Amino acid sequence: MQAVDAGSESFTVDKMSHYVTRDQITPEMKAKIAELRERCAPELERYPEYDTEFSLLRWLMGWDYDVETIVPKLKFCLTTLRALNLQKVKYETVDEINAYIKSQTPAAEYFPGGLMGHDKDGNMILVQALAKTHPKSIARAGRCSELFRLCTVESELAFKLVRRKENELGKKLGIKIVIDLEGFSMDLLYAPTLKIYLNLLTLLQSMFPDFARNIFVINCPTMLSVAYAAVQPVLSKQTREKVQFLNGDWKKKLCEDLGEENVYPYWGGSKPLPASCRGKPTGDVRMGGKVPDEINSYFSVREQRSRQRHG
Repeated sequence: MQAVDAGSESFTVDKMSHYVTRDQITPEMKAKIAELRERCAPELERYPEYDTEFSLLRWLMGWDYDVETIVPKLKFCLTTLRALNLQKVKYETVDEINAYIKSQTPAAEYFPGGLMGHDKDGNMILVQALAKTHPKSIARAGRCSELFRLCTVESELAFKLVRRKENELGKKLGIKIVIDLEGFSMDLLYAPTLKIYLNLLTLLQSMFPDFARNIFVINCPTMLSVAYAAVQPVLSKQTREKVQFLNGDWKKKLCEDLGEENVYPYWGGSKPLPASCRGKPTGDVRMGGKVPDEINSYFSVREQRSRQRHG
């Protein structure tokens, strides 16, 4: 058990209760949810689908029930999501979301990642083929803000499906992240791109606290300690505790945890491939690669025209 100082009062929280059912939400938790809801009422009224007990409980658990710290962060999050017009974006499936993300920029395919669907318990599965990134070419593929926008949109659209599944199952869920480091090279630590990535991690942790349930790292390279040392400082304590480095039987572990039927063949499962992926064993997960010169040229011309307009 853990005593939590939540503003002017303290109460005891079971450390094992992050993934509670609706019936397991205690009166103390409900009181804190009500307080947070009242403090952020104007923002929640403008984004009503976000206003669920589990959504607000995620913030409370992610920030140790410190409402004073949470309020400005939650207000920033909701204001940002509305600025991106995400309250108007409605999709029912991960296939639709993956297609929408790819449509947002010509470079989207080269930002590795994508949703694979729900696991056997209802959590969302996100795959990041991080080692397939080509840092130097991706750094020229548009502004940093475009990458930040893309990842924020993808995270919130995943969150929408999680909220729907939480309402259906009556229990708090999260996202399970598979980070595939196959093909890792030290080029991934290219300083300008690494700085962007670390800033992105910081932003996503701030806007989506307590969302990651597990982080499975597979195909770990021998120089993993060097790479992890570069990333670890920006990871919250909660996030670090959820990281699992899997060994050579990682396919078996993923299928046991997620359900073989929910994992694409490339990662050891039997999940049917979407028609849109044309037989690729990775499904419609974005697998990165070097950004083609014509796409970089497109962004270069667009940037020049923007500068001329704002001369």
